[in-house]
Amino acid sequence: MLLAVLSLAAMTSTLPEYKSELLARTNGGSTYNLPVYAMVNSTSPSINDAGEVAFIAVSGGVDQNGDHSEQAAVWLKTRNDLDGRIVYYAPKEKMVSDPKMLDRGDVLFSQFDEITSDGIFSFNSQKQMTENIFPAKNMAAVNYPQATSDASYVFRSTDSENNRSFFEYRSDKLSEIINEDGGYSYLFGPSVNAASQWIFKARVGEKFNYAEEAPDQIVLLTPHFTAFGEKSYQKTVLAQDSDSDPLSPYKSFDNSPAITNAGLVVFTAVLKDRVRMIVAVKDGVHYEVAREGQNDISQIEMFSPQINDNGFVVFRAKNSKGLRGIYLANPFATPTAEVKRLLGEGDSILTDQGMGAILRKNDFPGFGGNVDINNNNEIVVSTVVATENQKWIFGTAIYKLHPL
Repeated sequence: MLLAVLSLAAMTSTLPEYKSELLARTNGGSTYNLPVYAMVNSTSPSINDAGEVAFIAVSGGVDQNGDHSEQAAVWLKTRNDLDGRIVYYAPKEKMVSDPKMLDRGDVLFSQFDEITSDGIFSFNSQKQMTENIFPAKNMAAVNYPQATSDASYVFRSTDSENNRSFFEYRSDKLSEIINEDGGYSYLFGPSVNAASQWIFKARVGEKFNYAEEAPDQIVLLTPHFTAFGEKSYQKTVLAQDSDSDPLSPYKSFDNSPAITNAGLVVFTAVLKDRVRMIVAVKDGVHYEVAREGQNDISQIEMFSPQINDNGFVVFRAKNSKGLRGIYLANPFATPTAEVKRLLGEGDSILTDQGMGAILRKNDFPGFGGNVDINNNNEIVVSTVVATENQKWIFGTAIYKLHPL
C-alpha cells in the first residue's frame, strides 16, 4: 500500500486534508495490482462506505481457459484484501458497465454487446461468485443498475422501439416505476438512494422529441406506502430550465444528477449567461456549490458531480491555467460555501515506480471518468501518471484519497 500526503493549500476549513493511496496501475507489461497488459481507460471507480473500490478494466494476458484474450473485467478491492484483483471476466465480445460498489460488499454491473443486454450481474463477496440476478428479457439495454436497502434492484431500460423506462426488480417481481408515456420525451440516467428515492433529468414533451429546445426538469420520485403495503411514488420537480419556466435561472442541465441516502441532491446547470454552476439541494433549497469564474475555476467539466451525506461535493474542473483537477466543496458551510482543489494535472504524487506526477499534457487529459466519494469523505479517481519531469508516462492509475 502506497500512501503520500497531497500538497494542499493551507487554510482554515471544514474540508479535510488528504493523503493518497495507489490502488492499481497499468501500462502495457508494467502493472501494479493488475494483470500484465491489462488496460484501464476512462473508467469511473466506485467506492462504498467501507472504503471498498471497484472499477472496470480490459484484461490482458490469458483468460480463465488459458487462451490469449482481451476481455472486459471487473476489479475489486474489499476491506479484507491487501491488494485488489479482477473478480469477473466477461465473455468475449461482451462489455460491462461501470460498476456500483454496494455497502454490503457486492458489486453491481450490467453486461451487454452492441445488440442485446444480458441484464444485471452481481459479484457476491460472501459467495465469491458472480450471479446474473436479472436476466434481461425483451430489453435492448439495461443501464445504471443500483440497489436499495430493501433488497430491490433498480435500473433504466430501453426496449426494441427505443422507449426508456425505470424499473424495480425485487423477489422475482419486476415493477415499472415511470416511462416516457407520461409526458416525457427522454429519461436520462437516474440516481437512486437506499430509501428508493429517484433523482433524474427528464426532457418534457412528445415522445422522440429530443431537441435541446425542449423543456428539461430535475425530477425527484419519493416512495409512499399504503396501509396494505402498496408502493407509489410522489413526483417533485426540484428544478426546471428556462424553456419550462422563463423565470428560472437555469438555461439547461447536465445529464446525471445524484442523490444521497440522506436525500441531498446535486446537479450541474448552465445559467442564462452560459456560465456553468454546480447546485446542491437540501430540503428543497438550492445552494451554490461552485461556478465558473470563481475559486480559480475556468471550466466545470461535463462529468457527474457526487455528494455524500455530509454535504461534501466532489467534481472535476479546470483552473485558470486550463489544468484539470479534482475539487471538493462544502456548499452548506457557514458563513460561506467552501471549495478546495485537491489534486490537479502536474501535481506530484507517489506511484509504485517512485515519485511521479499527474500527467500534464495539452492534448491528453490527466484524469478519466467520474470521481466518487463515500460518507467517510474518501474519494476514488482515475488518473494518468508520469514522471515528475513529464517525459515518461507510467500509465493509468486508480487512487483512493483518504481524509486526514
